[in-house]
Amino acid sequence: MIYAIVNIKDKQFKIVENKYIYVPHISLKIGEKMLLNQVSLFFKKGKLLLGNPFLEKISIKIEILQNKKGNIIIFFKKKIKKY
Repeated sequence: MIYAIVNIKDKQFKIVENKYIYVPHISLKIGEKMLLNQVSLFFKKGKLLLGNPFLEKISIKIEILQNKKGNIIIFFKKKIKKY
């Protein structure tokens, strides 16, 4: 089992080989590939590599499979005027 912890847009995600993850607010098209250089932790075949803060020689290539839009929530506040 191979997995890594990477930073995408200043948030940490656990990426497992051949699994899907949801990354909010990413502006790439379907089919585009992205290279992740900020890898904090990498595990493969019982060997664990930790970065301080990141591993320099390891990068991970991912592909965008689907763009999913969530629900938009609008907050509205109204101040009560006192006469």
